[in-house]
Amino acid sequence: MADQVLIDGEELILSVEDSPELEELGARRRHDGRWILPAASWIVRWIAELLVGEEAATVALPAPRDVEWDHPNRQDLFAHQVDPITRLVSRPHGQLAVMSPGLGKTIVAILAADVLKANVLVVAPSSLRFNWFREIDTWSDGRSTSWTVVSYDELWRKPNQFKGLRFDVLILDESVLVKSRNAKRHKAAFKLRSQARLVWELTGNPTTRYADDLWGQLHIIWPKAFSSYWRFARRYCYTRPTAWGESVTGTRATRNALRDSSDLAFTVQQEDVLELPEYLFEVLDVELAPRQARAYDQMLTDFRSELAGGEMSAGNKAARLIRLQQIASWADDSSKHNAVLELLESGYLETPAIIWTHWLDGAEELAERIAALGPSTAWVHGTQTVKRKDELLEEYKAGNVDVLVLSLGVGKFGHTFTNTQSMVYVDKTWNADDYFQSLHRVRRIGLKHSPLVLTIRAPGTVDDLVERNLTRKMKDASRMTNAELSTLLAGLGRNA
Repeated sequence: MADQVLIDGEELILSVEDSPELEELGARRRHDGRWILPAASWIVRWIAELLVGEEAATVALPAPRDVEWDHPNRQDLFAHQVDPITRLVSRPHGQLAVMSPGLGKTIVAILAADVLKANVLVVAPSSLRFNWFREIDTWSDGRSTSWTVVSYDELWRKPNQFKGLRFDVLILDESVLVKSRNAKRHKAAFKLRSQARLVWELTGNPTTRYADDLWGQLHIIWPKAFSSYWRFARRYCYTRPTAWGESVTGTRATRNALRDSSDLAFTVQQEDVLELPEYLFEVLDVELAPRQARAYDQMLTDFRSELAGGEMSAGNKAARLIRLQQIASWADDSSKHNAVLELLESGYLETPAIIWTHWLDGAEELAERIAALGPSTAWVHGTQTVKRKDELLEEYKAGNVDVLVLSLGVGKFGHTFTNTQSMVYVDKTWNADDYFQSLHRVRRIGLKHSPLVLTIRAPGTVDDLVERNLTRKMKDASRMTNAELSTLLAGLGRNA
């Protein structure tokens, strides 16, 4: 049995034979032949199970510092925001703060930074930069040495802009964006973390597919404890060999990566701390318009369609799947668009209302048709400047816009739309996180009513596959294998 001793509050020492598993974890050999590695809770449990037996999993992890704090704005906090601030200021290794959208994680981070009198660098999605400036002006009491806010894109495109600078706290907002260990965002954030004393990561949903999404975020916070992606992935996920190497295929139901990493991560769920009005979910089934149906069948069988605006083609199965969704959503006298207009005109959809759709041309056409009915309408999309998008969203929040036509990708982070009476999904993306985040833009602190959430669906089309994909939280269609695409397309009852 191995001898386990906690050293300096953050390291384990073990007396074991040569171990490839320990080497993969990033352990190092001491001069006396024993192994040293970080005392993260997930590592302790892994060692107990694989090397020394369950009965040895009793190593006490370092206790957080006992911190009493105060802030001029503490009296304005909700009860569920106080403990996370205490957690952030008392832990020595940084934290992954998983707080459901709408619970005020930005406010929590701002007050915690003030308490530490920290020099802060915030990295956030481009769409949230103005939101951070507003919240800092509202909540910070000026204790922090300085605040610098940049976007993820700016971070990796200008890698040397912070060269030689030091920060007390690096805040990665919506840290799910750095989950992919080989992505430019992750690499840029990881490089920057060496210039910060603490890393705080904020997210409403830390995984978009499987539990291995957590590794990239935890790796940035504490690289020594999370040095091996595959050791983490094999513990918390199912894997299988493929022609391209090992692949993650699912999350192990018996493993809880957040629980086992509780020294670095904590969760605050909306349902545990707030009592808010529930959504009213409805589904409206529509048939494709005749021209739509013809174009849809052509694309399904021939990889091409004749449309009123010209020909549409697809070069492969992945492209065909996207084209089918595009046709079912809005092409050629869209039955879904017609349904939205009828519902608005009849008064069934109360305003203010958000219409979610991610096809650029279709969204523009729909916004123009809604505006022609009379409601004041704003269309927010990815090609607008960040400033213009922010202005339009603020107009909607202020009650100056009746209908907001919004892209799932553009509007899913950071915004609060508690004035919304109705939300309509004309189409949904393959990304489950887009849907999760968009839902939580409305059901947040301050909601006083039960909003209607209406999904418009064309049964027997690719809409069925998208819903199935969201239920299973599969990957983006553009990353599916040909076998996976064939399986999905076969679900339509056609020869894929």
